[in-house]
Amino acid sequence: MTSDENTNCDGDKSCYQADINAGNDISCDADKSCAKSTLFASNSISCNGKGGCYESDITSDTVNVYGMYGAHNAKISAEQINGFGVRSLTFATIDSNNLPKMEVNLYGEEAGKGAEIYCKENSKCIINCKASGCNGLTIYCDINNGAKCDITPDLCGEKENDDKNVNGVDCPSWEHHSGEELHVMIHQKDIISMNVARDTFTKELEMNDGGESINGDELTDDIIDGLLVGDSPYDFEWEME
Repeated sequence: MTSDENTNCDGDKSCYQADINAGNDISCDADKSCAKSTLFASNSISCNGKGGCYESDITSDTVNVYGMYGAHNAKISAEQINGFGVRSLTFATIDSNNLPKMEVNLYGEEAGKGAEIYCKENSKCIINCKASGCNGLTIYCDINNGAKCDITPDLCGEKENDDKNVNGVDCPSWEHHSGEELHVMIHQKDIISMNVARDTFTKELEMNDGGESINGDELTDDIIDGLLVGDSPYDFEWEME
């Protein structure tokens, strides 16, 4: 689907598994409206519905994620990425990918849980954390090839505060790696992402009617997909170690 103007995906799964190239903006406003899609817009992409851009490839100048799990397990490259919703960017791969500057704002509750930011060669990456937004986030910075990573609050940029809480803000983990190492790590993340997701759920999931249960080791990928975006017969509680 190609458009010179805006593309609005307003219904549930309305642009599911689509390939969209929009001249200006893409809005994914309903549950899974743009899930598992390839999305490109010259100006902005907004993932407003629950799971709205779940597992999508997303490229734009600005990406706004308001929906819960709005860009879960997505691959994102943009100059500015805003995680406003609860767990909006969980397990996402955020890649500076030849951008001179990339800014990531993680303001929603546990917005970056399990997500990874790859700041590559000659990119300046600014990561802004509020409250629990950066809890469980990992940043990889290729400082040997000109990458520069700035984390706020400033105390979160000090190694002794790696993965700690500073003045009410959860700090991310961060590491320095070469470009080739980052390439291998992104590939490995693609392979293991579903196994990581499986480990985030409680070991027992009760049926809505209370009649049956399923153990964590019986989870299939389809069941996990449904749990993450609320399309499942099972109740669950999100838990991560």
